[in-house]
Amino acid sequence: MMMRPKEVRHFLPLVAGVVDDFVDRLGSKIDPVTQQVSLLRDEIAKWSLESSAMVCFEKRLGCFDGGSGETWAGKMVEANKQIFLLSGLLKFSLPLYKHFGTPKWKEIVRHEDFFYAEAMRLVRETISKIRDAVDKESLEEGQYSFMTYLLSRGELQEKDVFILTLSLFADGLSTTTPAALYNLYCLAANPEAQEKLKSEIREKVKGEVTSETVENLPYLKACVKEAFRLYPVGTEVSRVIQQDLVLSGFHVPAGTHVDLSPSVHFLSEEHFEDAAKFVPERWLRDKSYSTPKANAHPYLLTPFGFGTRMCAGRRFAEQDLYLLLIKVLQKYDLSYPTDEPELGQKYMTLLFPDRPVRVLFSRKHSETNPNAMWLSGRGMWFTYVFGVFALHIFLLSIPFLSIPWAWTLTNITHDIAMFVFLHTVRGVPWMTLTQGKESSMTHWDQIDYGEQFTASKKFITVIPIVLYILTSYYTNYDSFHCFVNFMALLLVLVPKLQSWQQNPKQL
Repeated sequence: MMMRPKEVRHFLPLVAGVVDDFVDRLGSKIDPVTQQVSLLRDEIAKWSLESSAMVCFEKRLGCFDGGSGETWAGKMVEANKQIFLLSGLLKFSLPLYKHFGTPKWKEIVRHEDFFYAEAMRLVRETISKIRDAVDKESLEEGQYSFMTYLLSRGELQEKDVFILTLSLFADGLSTTTPAALYNLYCLAANPEAQEKLKSEIREKVKGEVTSETVENLPYLKACVKEAFRLYPVGTEVSRVIQQDLVLSGFHVPAGTHVDLSPSVHFLSEEHFEDAAKFVPERWLRDKSYSTPKANAHPYLLTPFGFGTRMCAGRRFAEQDLYLLLIKVLQKYDLSYPTDEPELGQKYMTLLFPDRPVRVLFSRKHSETNPNAMWLSGRGMWFTYVFGVFALHIFLLSIPFLSIPWAWTLTNITHDIAMFVFLHTVRGVPWMTLTQGKESSMTHWDQIDYGEQFTASKKFITVIPIVLYILTSYYTNYDSFHCFVNFMALLLVLVPKLQSWQQNPKQL
């Protein structure tokens, strides 16, 4: 099942929803000054964890919910990170840990106990749900398809089901995370290749991404394969040979543990023209990259293995990477700081980036929409507050208005004006551009290109609350004034709740 493309496609809508949520979340994590995500590796890891859970357990773990689910996900990500770091250190240390518990050994055991206990809990819960549904005859066709397939195989014992499920769940976090980081880096550092890929996506991706869409994106697949060539995640092919072999003139007896390191060939000019450059065209079948060594042997680069020994989760990992790159490039332009050195790798059992990947994310929009970023403009916050202050001074200058009424009218006028401007007027009425999505969106939805919980939106949410508090104080908490002002506050606050919004994915 895990090897058959048809079966893997069944999960595409499930993991696509996870990618959509991740890309939406990314907007709130981008620093408006640096355009970077400070903990990009952890964010990618949470996405991978959530996506793997949808495949294995058909369950959302809440890795993006900002609450207990995300706290739990952070612990799982950190435990996984420490497992690989410590195992790499132990591999090249004196093997004292084989004889007694060294500090590093005890630490890795602690992290593995936590990680696999949590993963085992998820497996048990899913098996229990499946059996309950079977007993009640409520199990729907296609529900829990991954686990039901494993449980239905007579040759597999329950422990085998646990091992296979844990492998897919954990390996996605361990290998897809660095692979995604390398792909984002390669595209950010190579704008020409990025533009070609975006052009392919614009031309061929119409509406929702389907398996047929992905199959029709050869340049996307070439980009992913080229990233694997320049930045392999695995370090070696490890085998215990079954018969005597002669390797490089040396006789190697059967039963010997042999590590082959094909990555040395990936950067060899003997096999690849311009080996140090990111050239996805070398993997295209149309021979558009025509040099004597343009098209390498197809089996020279097999990051997931091949044949019966192929990685069981290969097609899930590829599908995740394809979806991630499509969704990210539909919404963001990627770049890499000019003063940042080329990304390297460090050994931690697998190969991970040697430092935080500082990709710059800038939101895409074809024509400038003044509603999108007006509140982030220079001096706009001051101008907004000054406008409210000027209105209040004007009302205070009217002879027959008392101070309480001046405050109440300031509050009501402000709240009604903001309600009308932000939550009733749609589109960009004063512009002649072809508005597209903007035509049906309120100004509130258009601010910051539809992202929720940005600094600008928080600012204009807090202002009416502060104004209400000041008004209540200067009206001596009169019940009539408090009631009127509170109704005005609700008028402008309620529509801002995310559940009331269209929650657009992008502009």
